[in-house]
Amino acid sequence: MSVAKLSGLSIEAHPLGSELKVSWILPANLPGNYQVYVFKKESAITTDEIDAYFTDSESSLLTVFDSISNDAGFFYDFSVSNGTVYHYSAVIKDTDSGEYSRAVADSATPEFSGTVSTVDLKELLVTAIKRVFNNYSATANKDYVIRKSYSIENVKPPLIVIVRQGANDVQRLWGNVLIDNDTTRTWGKYESDACLVVWEDVNSDRRDTLTRMFRTHEKTIRRYLVKNSNAIDVQIVMGSDDIDPRWENLTVHTGQMLVTATFPSTVAFVEPEQVLPLDDVIHEGEF
Repeated sequence: MSVAKLSGLSIEAHPLGSELKVSWILPANLPGNYQVYVFKKESAITTDEIDAYFTDSESSLLTVFDSISNDAGFFYDFSVSNGTVYHYSAVIKDTDSGEYSRAVADSATPEFSGTVSTVDLKELLVTAIKRVFNNYSATANKDYVIRKSYSIENVKPPLIVIVRQGANDVQRLWGNVLIDNDTTRTWGKYESDACLVVWEDVNSDRRDTLTRMFRTHEKTIRRYLVKNSNAIDVQIVMGSDDIDPRWENLTVHTGQMLVTATFPSTVAFVEPEQVLPLDDVIHEGEF
């Protein structure tokens, strides 16, 4: 075969499992028009299987990645199960002549090999707000309830709710998968968490009292969060006061602020895996 093979292929298992990074190095001499093909199987891939794929494209024993951009040097394979060995082989095909290179191969086993301890911004915010209440001179604050999560059906003012911003109100850093957003994954550097604090009451004056309290103590809350989460940055953005449209027969006045904390990764690659608790209600009752 006259087509030069890849200079290298490597499969890297992420320490938190359920992910393999497949990367390769292109040779110096490439055809004018070419395509990289990566084959995957749970046992060693033979030359005959690759030949069969290019002969009739009906080699059902192989998973084939055949839409790889020529500019790419890697991709992430999330269709893997922890504890299973996956074998990969890759070739370069000259799309003009139909010839293809000899295969280069590598294998890896995804496995969870770390623990994740989380910084729970919700819980820290509950504590920070309770500390503010303890040093606030306004009256009637003891009538308020703080919840860790938000349930529309159970909301009965007066109430302060702390809502994590994200899919299904789940902390972004939780369990053994860290998701930055729908298109990007970030591992082992900096993590961020965002919570929305909402206060609501049937009495607009009491709502306004809480709004003034949070505005006055914004720096105090920020300092507490930085100190107790080792955050490198905490941002607090105050929202506007409004009337909650969810209520048909009751006028509920609301206020809110968005708190976003950024802190170093809390991933530690040690054994064994830990099961993390998730409690819905942090505190309910008088302060």
